[in-house]
Amino acid sequence: MSNLRDKGSNSKNIAAKREIITNGFKFQAFKETIIEYFQESTINGLKYIIKENQPALDRIIWLLAVIISISMCLILIGNLMEERTNNPIIVAFNEKVTSVSEIPFPSVTICPETKTRTDIFNYTNAYKKISNFEKLTEDEEYFWNAVSQICEPSFFKLNGESYLANASDLIKAMSKVAPIIFDNFEDCKWRNKFYYCRILWNDVVTDEGICFSFNSLKSEYYRTELYKARKIDLMGFDLDNVVDVDWNLENGYKKDSKSWVFPNRVMGAGDRESLIVSFLDKKVDQQPLCRNSVGGFKVILHTPGEDPQVSKNFIQLPLDQSVTLTIRPNIMTSRDLRHYSLERRQCYYQNERYLRYFKVYTQANCELE
Repeated sequence: MSNLRDKGSNSKNIAAKREIITNGFKFQAFKETIIEYFQESTINGLKYIIKENQPALDRIIWLLAVIISISMCLILIGNLMEERTNNPIIVAFNEKVTSVSEIPFPSVTICPETKTRTDIFNYTNAYKKISNFEKLTEDEEYFWNAVSQICEPSFFKLNGESYLANASDLIKAMSKVAPIIFDNFEDCKWRNKFYYCRILWNDVVTDEGICFSFNSLKSEYYRTELYKARKIDLMGFDLDNVVDVDWNLENGYKKDSKSWVFPNRVMGAGDRESLIVSFLDKKVDQQPLCRNSVGGFKVILHTPGEDPQVSKNFIQLPLDQSVTLTIRPNIMTSRDLRHYSLERRQCYYQNERYLRYFKVYTQANCELE
């Protein structure tokens, strides 16, 4: 019985010794691999850590230097990865010449600083009446409620009372007292040809009241329900396009499009391919209390299909002066970004973002909603 036990114990001891020897060989092989890497590596400093006869202090210094260098590299790599995650799109310009006929002439919206016709409603007289605690007539109060929305904010409230119009009457009232196109436009010239101004310009509702717009898509960029509502509110204002639209923001004009398609475009540069307008302003209609003695007109250039937001970005045109605006268009295409997710490219294509009120998706329309 004892011999059997001795044989079993010897077998276990032999197996244990073999395992120790095997592990020793593995460790030795791993150690030799590390030493060889440190000696042959192009990373500066590693070979001095294991160099024979190297003082311990020098090894510690080199070890710290290598650790610090690797740590700095990891930090920089982490910063690059974070930047790549937050801003994955890098814009590189591969410029080429594009014919000006391939892009539409910008929409031009003009808003007169004169907001009322005094023969219908005199804002100054109404303001003085309210200041003197006099009662306004029914028509005066109706127009005051609307016009106050586009005059100086300091005049919104007088004597602690608020004069605000509801949405259904606001546009109707403003359209009745707003200057008409015949009072503000003397001559209109488009592509070296004179036109009847009413043919080129259409009334449009903006944050500055009733304005006049050229080359705007009008009904094409509103949803059907909103367009119907605005058409009723404007009481006969012509918002329909005279011709069919043959352009969209993403793909441009069709290849077989004629030169006279809508929206309008030019075939070249210079005065012969420009829009020239002469303005008029009746002195009797100027209301300093409404617009803080600012006269003239506000002009905004925008992409066809965008709702004009005049108060955000406009050019002030004073009276008795001639102003020339030169447009230098730049086109940026980004079709190669479609395979990126929306979260990574952080922008939308036309068919990827639904707007409640507009058919055409643009950044300006989205921000307005």
